[in-house]
Amino acid sequence: MTKEISERVIYRDGLHTAEVLNALSLKRIDVDSLSELKEKAVEILAQSVDPIAGVPEKPSDGLVYGLVQSGKTSVIQVAAAMAADNKFQCILVLTSYIDILY
Repeated sequence: MTKEISERVIYRDGLHTAEVLNALSLKRIDVDSLSELKEKAVEILAQSVDPIAGVPEKPSDGLVYGLVQSGKTSVIQVAAAMAADNKFQCILVLTSYIDILY
């Protein structure tokens, strides 16, 4: 299944994404929450550069923020996996001392 955003197709069901969602489901995250995580990851990728379109017209950066225990780590994990499925060759996450993101 794909979602088109401004002529750009974002692959939502690749192997990396499926693996991360499966790992999160083992942590007893319910199906509705996993679906929400996936949609947030699509939103993040839709706002990022297109890794196969060449040099972007303008630079792009982003920030994921939210309340404590609001799912930021899980969103970042799913977005990174989905980025790998969408041909990103390098994924850089700058964070503090959170082992799971390392």
